[in-house]
Amino acid sequence: AREIQREQRLLGDDDPELIRIVTTLENAVDGIVEICFSSIEPLELFLNDQRTRDKLEDIDIALGKLIARLQQVEQRSAGLGHCYSRAMRLSDLFALLTETDIHNEEYAHWIEKQGVSSGRRGFTIVLSPVSVATELGQLFGTPDKNWIFVSATMTIAGSFDHMKNSLGLDDVVESRFESVFDFAEQVRAYVPSGIPLPSSDMHTEKLLSHVLPFIRATTGRIFYLFTSHRAMEKTAELLNYEHDIVFLKQGALPKKRLLEKFRELPGCVLLATQSFWEGVDVRGSDLRCLIIDKLPFSSPENEMVRAQIRAIDSLGGNGFMQFSLPEAAISLKQGFGRLIREESDKGLFILGDSRIHTRNYGKILRQSLPPMTWLQSPDEVHEYILQLEKQPRMSHQSK
Repeated sequence: AREIQREQRLLGDDDPELIRIVTTLENAVDGIVEICFSSIEPLELFLNDQRTRDKLEDIDIALGKLIARLQQVEQRSAGLGHCYSRAMRLSDLFALLTETDIHNEEYAHWIEKQGVSSGRRGFTIVLSPVSVATELGQLFGTPDKNWIFVSATMTIAGSFDHMKNSLGLDDVVESRFESVFDFAEQVRAYVPSGIPLPSSDMHTEKLLSHVLPFIRATTGRIFYLFTSHRAMEKTAELLNYEHDIVFLKQGALPKKRLLEKFRELPGCVLLATQSFWEGVDVRGSDLRCLIIDKLPFSSPENEMVRAQIRAIDSLGGNGFMQFSLPEAAISLKQGFGRLIREESDKGLFILGDSRIHTRNYGKILRQSLPPMTWLQSPDEVHEYILQLEKQPRMSHQSK
């Protein structure tokens, strides 16, 4: 609509019929946005609500009239010709996205609201394939091309199956190469006991209370990674009362500047969420501790996650074991990878989630991590921290 209005202004606003159709279309879109923000969820209920159907019909009619009018005037300018082509594509896309009977297990269909707290509101309807393995498999299977995949997070408990299934890979050569790091020597891991299961603020509070003595005992820097912004904000709120602890929080500064500040402050604690679980490299033995608050399972409220699990279950599989668990294992490996970046590094890994030891699937997660010694008590943790404190330090800047 904005493109058409701009073209109209350039041409002197001499087509009142086109202006009227565009205004009608804008009003219909505004109307359906109002309905969307009246809390009709999920998408199926929204699309089947009679008010929505009426507004969708209004938009459909207005789009049809717009296309007809643009076809008549597209020769007037390149801009109007472009608008005509776009209107044709939008009409087809609009019809596809607003279908009410999309039950194909191969697709996820959901709605996302934008601008809930701002004045300019809108929404996006998403229709996404659950798997792209077939398409990627055809691409990777092209006989005149060779592909090499290299990553530290390609296996789950030593198996490449999850990656191969996700990418549609069939006839491939697999190789695993041992890390140059001696994790059994360079890392000690610890899971605090007596922490509530990760389902409430109580878990966040108890975990922080448990690790505060360890934070105070080390003069090295600490990564404190979270699976949710809510838990990070709650921890930051509680740390505000601990006046002897220096900490930084994701979002307080641009990412690059935040990491620079983190390297500048001795004994600093950096609180961060998912975007810091990978691609962040803080080298040097001054990074002495990594804390991950929970096992990084994807939220069951995520529509794509639900669609993935539903598709696997519908074929007789186990969505949790075949999707949720492998994805969590990959994320956990990525998060863990922040701790040891060089052969001289040593550090303490704390995971605030006892399910890695108490649930049957915990064995798969442990096998997906490098082999390391798991400490059993706070006293053992303190003893290990004392050993780390005796190690010679080599800062990032001096390398």
